[in-house]
Amino acid sequence: MKFKKNLQFANALIIYVILFSFLIQGCGDDDVYRGDFKTEYQGVFLANGTGYFGKIEKMGTNFINLSDVYYIENQKDGDTMKTVIIKRGNEIHKPDRMYINVAHILMIEPVARDSSIAQSINAIRKNP
Repeated sequence: MKFKKNLQFANALIIYVILFSFLIQGCGDDDVYRGDFKTEYQGVFLANGTGYFGKIEKMGTNFINLSDVYYIENQKDGDTMKTVIIKRGNEIHKPDRMYINVAHILMIEPVARDSSIAQSINAIRKNP
């Protein structure tokens, strides 16, 4: 009797895995571009707690292509902490874009033109 219950459970689990794989396979499209974002920049927040702000060039099934990328960093200034926005690209490998695995993305949000993030990005762009 116990064997029969275990077999039923295993069969049900296999069915759920198959259905889930079909669901995942149907999500996304390699030829999807920018989506419905009407703003110039988007915030991409990852499961590891990091966030990036940039322009989504292409959204696909497995990766999104993010260009003109910025991130927020807390820097110690004497006895106080200061939050600054930094443009990616000054690293040793000089990246001009990021390809982010969609499996690690928690959410993507538009960055409003009048937000402090957009204002900081515009200030950096004017004074590189």
